[in-house]
Amino acid sequence: MINDSSNLHKSEAALRAIGGICRSTAYVVDPYRDYPTLLVDLLRILKTVMSNTMRREVIKTLGILGAIDPYTHKVFTGSVQSATAISTALSLPMNAEDSKDPRQDIIHWFNYEKCTLDEFYPAIS
Repeated sequence: MINDSSNLHKSEAALRAIGGICRSTAYVVDPYRDYPTLLVDLLRILKTVMSNTMRREVIKTLGILGAIDPYTHKVFTGSVQSATAISTALSLPMNAEDSKDPRQDIIHWFNYEKCTLDEFYPAIS
């Protein structure tokens, strides 16, 4: 319904419904996971539609849904694999005796300094 560019009234009503449901049920941020294209669709509407009321509804809906971390959004859309689903190359193999040694933490942090931000964030989360 939101993508229906032929009828702005239907799209606006759909946005109001999404905003109202999310506000009433405290269903925030999860819609981005459940509907991975939702954020992209809302931002596309914001960029392309010239109707002030429609743009206002999109901004309200985005405000109700809340902010989402860019990396988390990439995981939801499938453009990046989750750090929990794969083993990262940044972490060193650890055995039971290494986990008790606090020096191993220093080695891990030293290796994290050498990576880019895109590699660092998923590795420590």
